[in-house]
Amino acid sequence: MNTATSSGDGVLHFGVFELDLHSGELCKSGHKTALRPQAAKVLALLISRPAQLVTREELKDEIWGPDTFVDFEHGLNLCIRQIRAALGDDADTPRFIETLPRRGYRFIAPVEAGSKSPAPPTPALVPPSRSRFAWRPAVFFLGLLLIIGIALAIVHPREFRETLFGGSVHPVRTIAVLPLLNL
Repeated sequence: MNTATSSGDGVLHFGVFELDLHSGELCKSGHKTALRPQAAKVLALLISRPAQLVTREELKDEIWGPDTFVDFEHGLNLCIRQIRAALGDDADTPRFIETLPRRGYRFIAPVEAGSKSPAPPTPALVPPSRSRFAWRPAVFFLGLLLIIGIALAIVHPREFRETLFGGSVHPVRTIAVLPLLNL
């Protein structure tokens, strides 16, 4: 039996993560990371067999059971995506979970069993993630366009209306006189 599964307390450590096998909670540097129960079961099974291929059929039998009729392929792919998102892993350059196409998955990071006393979280500044502030340039650009539009409307109102609504908005200043017929 490997050291990953012989832990009495059911806590496995890999990188800055730890997984409690009893509760299914995943922690990163002492802070809980969201992971759905089904994905936690898949991760626990992969971690319990580090560096070994876990076939898709084994995952289906262990996690979903042989009598469960669900869209297994979709469910497993969703679980693996959730695990990779929680771990910050990438399928193209994996650090934790390696995909063996059409066969299964392999947990490739070193796993340590036992209870480490987690180091107290340091109040180090973490650089903001790109996705969290990706909307700021768009808001800035839209605000800038709005300011330019208002300035144009104030400085050249007639030209602005012509451009905005198309055609000429000048008032008609001609009169047409048509010949009348005396009946």
